[in-house]
Amino acid sequence: MIQRILHARNFLACILAAATGMALFIWAPFPDTNLFLNVMALRSSSAFLFFKYSYTLFLYTTPYIVYSVFLSGVYIFALKATRKIRAGKLPLYPDPAKRTELSLVVGELHHPRTQMPSETPRWLAIPERGLFTGIAIVGAVGSGKNGGVHVSVRRTDPRVPRRRQRPAASADLSWK
Repeated sequence: MIQRILHARNFLACILAAATGMALFIWAPFPDTNLFLNVMALRSSSAFLFFKYSYTLFLYTTPYIVYSVFLSGVYIFALKATRKIRAGKLPLYPDPAKRTELSLVVGELHHPRTQMPSETPRWLAIPERGLFTGIAIVGAVGSGKNGGVHVSVRRTDPRVPRRRQRPAASADLSWK
């Protein structure tokens, strides 16, 4: 029950803010009888109306912000997931010979928002269009970022042409 309420925390914050705003509107109305506000109304009616409508607006929006922050804090810190998720089995690795389009399988794809296993995991593959629009490979200097990606793409997809390997510089200095 509490989980349902907390999942609808924005709606609940709106309802509570509306009730609080109405109560504040009745108990703490805009002070029309204030001498300084009356002078402001005579000298600049637009400024007076701006303050009056802003006051009324803040009677409703300030409680909404307070309720929203409170309910979000309760949602983050107090709500514990009671349902245990059993990690599902990953499907077989897609056979490169049977694929119809070029793609690069990067790893496993689990839950999209939290770091927990998914009941239905699947392979995370970058489609052909993504391979030609750019890819970021991060690692330390000398960790084999380029070599690892190029070799894995060449090994897994028979349509990628094999390049002739350049001999090492120490073996043949006259090679150009």
